[in-house]
Amino acid sequence: MQSSKRIPLNCVDKCLLALDGIRERMVPHIFLHLEGEVDADRVRQAILSFIEAHPIMRSVLRTPPFRVYREVRDDLGGDVLVVKDLSGLPESAYEEYIDEWVNTPLDLGRDYPFKMVLIKRAEARFTLVFTIHHMASDGLGMALFVISVINSYGQVAQGEQHTPERIRGFNEGDQLLGFAREQRPGTERYYLKMLGDLFNRFITSSFTPPARIHHDKSGRSDDVGFCFADVPKDGFGVLKAKTREAGVTVNDVLMAACYRTIEKWNRQHGKRANRLRIMAPVYIGPKGPKGIVANQVSWISLVTLPHERVYPVDLLHTLRGKMAALFRDAIPYSLLYFFYFCSRFPLSVMRMMCRFLMISRIYVDSILLSNVGVIWSEELGEFMMGDVKIADLTVLPPVVTPQGLSIVVYTYYGRLQICLGYKTALFSREKAEAFLAQYMEELNSYPVVAKS
Repeated sequence: MQSSKRIPLNCVDKCLLALDGIRERMVPHIFLHLEGEVDADRVRQAILSFIEAHPIMRSVLRTPPFRVYREVRDDLGGDVLVVKDLSGLPESAYEEYIDEWVNTPLDLGRDYPFKMVLIKRAEARFTLVFTIHHMASDGLGMALFVISVINSYGQVAQGEQHTPERIRGFNEGDQLLGFAREQRPGTERYYLKMLGDLFNRFITSSFTPPARIHHDKSGRSDDVGFCFADVPKDGFGVLKAKTREAGVTVNDVLMAACYRTIEKWNRQHGKRANRLRIMAPVYIGPKGPKGIVANQVSWISLVTLPHERVYPVDLLHTLRGKMAALFRDAIPYSLLYFFYFCSRFPLSVMRMMCRFLMISRIYVDSILLSNVGVIWSEELGEFMMGDVKIADLTVLPPVVTPQGLSIVVYTYYGRLQICLGYKTALFSREKAEAFLAQYMEELNSYPVVAKS
């Protein structure tokens, strides 16, 4: 068992850290838009309660030669919450502050792997922003953090003491590699399939790399911007009913609409979209809530060619079949072997590997599309933080340069909400909003019928 003072990085943690080292910031954000008076001290107490029980969230990064680890801080030093009062100022002041907040990097060697700000926008109107480095947590771990702070705030407000269960130490070895090895008994010719997928991804596919989405800028900034759209309750209800009847899922429609949007977008701008490859995160950890803040994810990459995208209904069912085959053959686990191989090298060498991947652009998918699922259901009533109403919620995904765009989808209070993150060096705000509008048009009009 590792010392309680040190926490190792798994293979995905270390690869995400290497990306951060070449200024590809893997930092997602969650915004809670609140209505009511928020007590900043109670928020601080709720945060401290959570990070005291989760050592990763109160650790700093140490990078001696040939080894990288997290060192746990027991003193819980430093203020865990920034408070900013923008009430009385125009909305543009809020937008400028958020832009600065999102694009200010975390100092992992000095600070916690997260930062939080409570912004007062007007009387009884606040925004609480959770920013967590992807090196420390996947989306489910981030959701655990948010929900725990919400619950703890409510209990503190009622005079109760909320103490999350303290997480045990971390075992030697790479837990994610262990998850991958556990798939062998249930998968025929397991290692042959793992090698075949990696050979196809890094050797065969290098001769026909995925197409890039047309962009109108060629700058060098690593800043990101974002814009939003949603499918209202009625429209989302119709979409779910149609997918059930057709024997497909909402995820299939989201992905099919994304392929067709990229192809139409590129065609409009005089650029071909031959081989498109969409990256989608996949949770590969143990089933059931484990209360662990860590990365337990891999990724799948679905490829389509122009002839497969001609007819929308055929594309939908083609994707359904390809997705089923990927999971049947345990393909989401193949990348873990590649990540583990890379993680055996020093961090400086891993950064050079990442820089090659980013510069060559051969192995990076066309776009990232992630559906984080139902965040809050309308059947549960209003989403509250104590006596404060959570009026809305926004999730901003990280973006890497060769892709330039990332899409995250989630369901909040019966609405399907979509956030598009974009690299400001590649896309103007107008172009990003135009791409998102085109995606929404494709999604809202997508024909979902049973294939004959």
